[in-house]
Amino acid sequence: MRWHRDGDVVYVDGEFPSVRARAFADGAERWRYEAEDADYATWFAIDDDRMYVQERGDAITALDTADGSVAWRRSLPVPDDRHVDNFLAAKAPGSDLLYLLTREDDILALDATDGSRQWRADATVDNDGPRNRFVHLGSGLYLLVWDYEDRKPQRTVVHRLDGGDGGPRWSQGVDDDVATLSLPAEDYLLANARHSVLALDPQTGEHRWPQSVREDLAGAPYEVVDGRGHHTRSSTA
Repeated sequence: MRWHRDGDVVYVDGEFPSVRARAFADGAERWRYEAEDADYATWFAIDDDRMYVQERGDAITALDTADGSVAWRRSLPVPDDRHVDNFLAAKAPGSDLLYLLTREDDILALDATDGSRQWRADATVDNDGPRNRFVHLGSGLYLLVWDYEDRKPQRTVVHRLDGGDGGPRWSQGVDDDVATLSLPAEDYLLANARHSVLALDPQTGEHRWPQSVREDLAGAPYEVVDGRGHHTRSSTA
């Protein structure tokens, strides 16, 4: 189950196939969205007054966060034997576009206001490992691909794609299991991994610096303040 707090409201999914808004003060249900003809629904972005929901089947749905009403719903062009959960989806706050990445490495850019398709691009990358994360940060799209050994991720390749046309920009290997990416400043792309935190140049992918991480802080949120890196639970640099 996941949750996201926005003021006095908490949005919750994981109660398949529904997404709900609850009052933060007492948990009272404000509204509920039940996915149509599906047994799975999860939001992948909440931005301003919209929640974007990914459903098992072939649909992306945009909800009004005030009352849960459907702003738009679009069926996606997927083969009969595939489902929308074969897509990774991403949207940065304030962006006019949302992006979908298929298992075949096609990127679809949809207009966030009405769901209309804006463009499609081939985003094929060199390595064929599992696509673990698809993230939209700033003007870039970032795809994390794991390399496995003995069924455990040992290395992550970070691929940057252009948010304007889906074209490849750079690829950088990281000898660790990268869990999240963040862009706290224009010249810092932070890769928060299991045993380390690395700063990459978002324009070139070059390593800026590594930082080892105590085991009890592995995977904890990380940020840069005045050029220094900090875990939000404890300072490590």
